[in-house]
Amino acid sequence: MKKKKLLPLVLCILLLVALLLVYFILRDYNRETEENTDSVIQVLDVAASDITSIHFSVEDREETFALKDDIWKLEKDESFEVDGDKLNNLILAITGMTADRKLEAVTDIGEYGLDQPVQTAVLTDQNGNTHTIYWGKSNTSTNSDYIYLDDQPDIVYTVSYSVLESFGKTLEDYKKPEDSSENDTERKDQELSESDIEEKTSEGEKTGKE
Repeated sequence: MKKKKLLPLVLCILLLVALLLVYFILRDYNRETEENTDSVIQVLDVAASDITSIHFSVEDREETFALKDDIWKLEKDESFEVDGDKLNNLILAITGMTADRKLEAVTDIGEYGLDQPVQTAVLTDQNGNTHTIYWGKSNTSTNSDYIYLDDQPDIVYTVSYSVLESFGKTLEDYKKPEDSSENDTERKDQELSESDIEEKTSEGEKTGKE
């Protein structure tokens, strides 16, 4: 009889213990999720508006773009008309990078493809300070790339792969597009010229008949 009376009590205690375990597990999980959500890591401590020069590789060549009188110029060929919006958007993407993870005390950067970077960008600010970013291989499962900064290969960050995709594939990608309004004007001038020719031809034919 005593065993039968104790059984419901034992079951209640076991149920209470199980509920407490579930509570603590869920609490820790939620706390970890919140921490991961809030712990966005700002990679670079520099404003896009402070950048006066950017150096990177395009088509296996090293190119430098410099800001002169508030206009972006290709350093090796200043006659090349640079698409300022394209370059500003690239700089915004780089300076605004945030990391999901920060891996410290890294001893083998080759594990992340950083021993042979796929891209290296050097930003120079208005005070002459340089900020170098190295991109390694991509993690397709998380849609992120591995990077490290300056001379700190022992610290690796994971950043969105979209930043690397902001780079143009060819130098022509950084060329200022032709102004559509100018094209329209040229087209109208051409149409007027053709119209004048037709009128003159028509007048000549009438004169000949007379």
